[in-house]
Amino acid sequence: MKRSNIKLFVFLVAALALVIPSATGARDERESWASVSSRNFLVVGRVREKDLRRVAARLEEYRAVFSRLLSVEHFDASVPTTVIVFRDDRAYQPFKPLYRGQTAAFVSGYFQPGAEVNYVTLALDSDNGRGGGSSTLLHEYTHLLVNNYFRAAPLWLKEGLAEFYSTARVSGDRRRVTLGAQLPHRARALRG
Repeated sequence: MKRSNIKLFVFLVAALALVIPSATGARDERESWASVSSRNFLVVGRVREKDLRRVAARLEEYRAVFSRLLSVEHFDASVPTTVIVFRDDRAYQPFKPLYRGQTAAFVSGYFQPGAEVNYVTLALDSDNGRGGGSSTLLHEYTHLLVNNYFRAAPLWLKEGLAEFYSTARVSGDRRRVTLGAQLPHRARALRG
């Protein structure tokens, strides 16, 4: 194909990409990408905006809890964090990390540190039927904090801390935090 034909082709594809979505009319809110920014996080996904806001609020709440538990007034925010939220496990499947060359079906969330951006991914229907992805979100965010402050920690400690803090529940009056709740799905996994 000649260079001018390639340019024309690219232009037409780009134009169609812009026109086709608007021609289909109002789309389901869950079918288009949305984003929400909080003080410390960018949360994006093909889910309802209220779900993104809930994820951002939970992360901000958890960040505040951690700063009090660890007596740290200012967490290192030099690397921004983007959280990518998927509607369900099926939508998340193509984006899951690989394990031994195969998609890691057992993964319900993932933390990927970076020099310029940290990423957390999860599906809203994670947490073994409890929904909302809250425990998975807290588990992955704990990985971010451990990575920032205890980078040399052994894997067993990183995973243990992430599991322990994933159970964090803040009371309605925001005065108490409960940690260390039993994780039934983990007990089942240990039994065999």
